[in-house]
Amino acid sequence: MYYQALFFILILSLLVSGCAYIPSPSNPDVGERLSIVEVNQKIKSKVMGVNLKNANLSDLELVNMDLSQGIMSSAFLYRSNLSSSNLQGADLRGADLRHTILHHVNLRDADLTGANLEGAELKNANLAGANLTGVNLSDANIQRSILKNVNFTNASMKHIVIKESLFEGAHLQSTDFTGAKIDDSDFKYATIHNAILSKIQFLRTKFQGSSLSNSNLSRSDFTACSLHDADLSFTLASEVNFSKSDLQGALFRKSDLFASTFNNANLSQADLTQASLKEAEMLDVNLNNAILFKTDMEKADLQNASLVGADLSVANLRKARLSNANLFKSNLYSANFTKADLFKANLQEANIGRANFTSADLDGTNFTLVTNIDSAIGLKDAKNVEDAIFSQ
Repeated sequence: MYYQALFFILILSLLVSGCAYIPSPSNPDVGERLSIVEVNQKIKSKVMGVNLKNANLSDLELVNMDLSQGIMSSAFLYRSNLSSSNLQGADLRGADLRHTILHHVNLRDADLTGANLEGAELKNANLAGANLTGVNLSDANIQRSILKNVNFTNASMKHIVIKESLFEGAHLQSTDFTGAKIDDSDFKYATIHNAILSKIQFLRTKFQGSSLSNSNLSRSDFTACSLHDADLSFTLASEVNFSKSDLQGALFRKSDLFASTFNNANLSQADLTQASLKEAEMLDVNLNNAILFKTDMEKADLQNASLVGADLSVANLRKARLSNANLFKSNLYSANFTKADLFKANLQEANIGRANFTSADLDGTNFTLVTNIDSAIGLKDAKNVEDAIFSQ
């Protein structure tokens, strides 16, 4: 009992004194831990660019310090507080910044290549133009920060939380966002090639003009997001929710959009050439003037969709649901409507040359002033063809 009580008192005294555990630096060149006084002395001894390379600065309050142009490569800054400090242009390559507090910090044009920022807090921070190639930002928290034109190539952002932050023009090639949560942020004109963006909820986030080609977006939620003119070609985007999103002019060439949802989305002038939209849900979607050449839309639900002037030539709409859809002046050349539901669909002035209507339901379908009707396939034997409208 005596030893147990002694052990308890020892642990209690450590907790009270704030002597929490600090892991050993992974870099063997890191020296003894410096004090704040020693850091200030180093800063004062230099006109510009304090040399803190390999320095042990763990658990220090380095608040409101001028460390601009400083050499801090491979420094050990575990759990330090650098809030309101100026680190503009600093060399922080390979630095250990795990669980650091970086509120209101200036990291413009800093080099953090290969740095470890796991669990770091960046609030109201400015990292514009910084180099974060290969950094670890897993479990980090970024809020109301500026990361314009930052290079995040090959970065790990697993389980990161991003809110109200600007990533305009950022380079995020091959970045891993697995398990991330991203709200109200702006990735306008960002380059996000070959990134892992699956199973992420993006709330009110902007991707206007950004490039997400060859990325994995499967099972993510882009509800009410702006992807105007974004390039999502060759993406794996199955079971993604794009409902109410602005996708005007977006590129989805050869993308896999199996079972994705586009209810009330704006896809006008979008290019979905050879994309797979099999079993997609597209209720009330706007596809006016969209390009759907050779697009696979088998069993897609396009009820009440607007496809005015759309190019659906050679598209596969087998067993698709198009009741009350508006295909006015659309190009349906060689499109496959086998067993499709075209109840009260509007095909006025559409080109239906070589389109296949075998076993399609044409109850109330409007074929007024369609062109190339003579070369259409299966029209005469389609279901409820007697209730279709063919007046010229």
